[in-house]
This record gives sequence, C-alpha cells and structure tokens, in this order.
Amino acid sequence: MASWWDYGYQTTAMANRTVIVDNNTWNNTHIATVGTAMSSPEKAAWEIFNSLDVKYVLVVFGGMCLAHDIAILCIISEVYSLIGQSFH
Repeated sequence: MASWWDYGYQTTAMANRTVIVDNNTWNNTHIATVGTAMSSPEKAAWEIFNSLDVKYVLVVFGGMCLAHDIAILCIISEVYSLIGQSFH
C-alpha cells in the first residue's frame, strides 16, 4: 500500500496493510519515489506504483498545508533531478 509517509503507521495498524513508507523510513529514495508518484499525472503514477507492486493508494485531500507540499518537493528534489530548482 502506498501513502505519504505521515500515514504509514496508522495505515499498518488500522488497515493491517504493509506500506511502502512510514514514519520510520530512513531511505529517502523510497520516500521520494512515493512522492514522485503522488505528484505525477495518473499514467506516470500508475507506472511507478505498479513497479513497486502497490495494490492500494491512500490519497488524502484537505488538511495539508503548503509547507507540507513543499517538504514533499524538497525530498523529491534531493533524490531525483526531475525538478529544475531547489526548494531549500
């Protein structure tokens, strides 16, 4: 199951599902891969999630702030050169 890492522990505990990333993930590549998928168009996201053998994706709308979105972009830009500017 894929979700942003903030929801990893809750998803594991409440839904009894294995997650790709959770609040204890130290591998920025995994976090950046999930972030890239979640910020990509549907077809590209599906390809990324499919390569990770993801069967379910938790998408949360609302309650997030701009700072949280920028944090996602910072992690992605640290790992992948898909983003042309630094967000730091």
